[in-house]
Amino acid sequence: MATQNQKPLLARLWENDSEKLNVLRFLLKLLSWIYAFVIRLRLWLYQKEWLAQKRVPCHVVSIGNITTGGTGKTPMTLYLAEEWQKRGYKVGIVSRGYRRKNKVPLVLVTDGTQIFASPSDVGDEPYLMAQRLSGVPIVVCADRFEGCQKLIHRFAVEVILLDDAFQHLKMYRDQNILIIDATKPFGNGHLLPRGPLREPLSAIKRSDLLIFSRVENETAMDAMMQRVAPYQSQILQSYFETIGIIDLKTDNFFAPEVLSGKSVLPFCGIGNPDAFLAQLRRLGANLASAHIFEDHHDYKKSDLEKIINSVNEQNNIWIVTTEKDAVKIKPLMTETTKIYALRIGPVFKKGSENMLERLFIK
Repeated sequence: MATQNQKPLLARLWENDSEKLNVLRFLLKLLSWIYAFVIRLRLWLYQKEWLAQKRVPCHVVSIGNITTGGTGKTPMTLYLAEEWQKRGYKVGIVSRGYRRKNKVPLVLVTDGTQIFASPSDVGDEPYLMAQRLSGVPIVVCADRFEGCQKLIHRFAVEVILLDDAFQHLKMYRDQNILIIDATKPFGNGHLLPRGPLREPLSAIKRSDLLIFSRVENETAMDAMMQRVAPYQSQILQSYFETIGIIDLKTDNFFAPEVLSGKSVLPFCGIGNPDAFLAQLRRLGANLASAHIFEDHHDYKKSDLEKIINSVNEQNNIWIVTTEKDAVKIKPLMTETTKIYALRIGPVFKKGSENMLERLFIK
């Protein structure tokens, strides 16, 4: 399968073992040591309470990871929000709005009924969550405490989900959920910028629950479970199933089986593009080529034209992207453009019921 890849330079370097890059890797390793010192010092200051955590009168749940790139936080946050809602709680979400263009400190994405911002204003993930969830107010704010206060005072929320907040030690949380992608759990094992780790593996101890996403290989999972065992015993295993295929022009919803045997041109700008391609293969799609952009890619009309032109006017090829990419692609589409989005959701391994239910007890 031919792939046009626009991965960031660092990500490509982490995967490249060429001896020609040894000097550069050594320099990055030195920077990693400095980074490690800073994050350990910061954690120590919070542990000694020389830096104080802020609290709000509300049940706060943090969802995060210890690596850069996609681990499945957004579909997991959507799942948690819906499950809290089913139990009768008023839920709100606070996100930092990664790569958003609107630099106003706090932006209300949705009040739960109406969306007030664009994907570029608030970031693709908050916008996607606003589209998917009903009755859930969402704000983007780098200061999570300020964002939480907004949700409590204006919407009287009872449960707040902090998106991507594992490293946001400034904010106290009642539950700390850590998500690790089982297909690439720790990258090359190095801290930033030498590798994708935001923190050492010992940081797993701060979590109340560890969720492995995209679990596929049971043998590999045994080794991973042993590796994290010194830090956490409350562990869930999950994978993502395809819920359906969405026609971005008509919003028609198709069963996942519609892609079986079809020729598909995938494109995406997410943290783990390989997982997206694997999801399509599991549906029986035939992938002739793929366009891979960097995570959170800011799509232009020229990108869309390039993707469409690569189909070579073959009407039997389905152009498919992720729901996260779709929120930025949809405004660029013309009347004749046919693009579909893959909707996924988490499924937990059998035997997880009791541990899952404990998640939703305040």
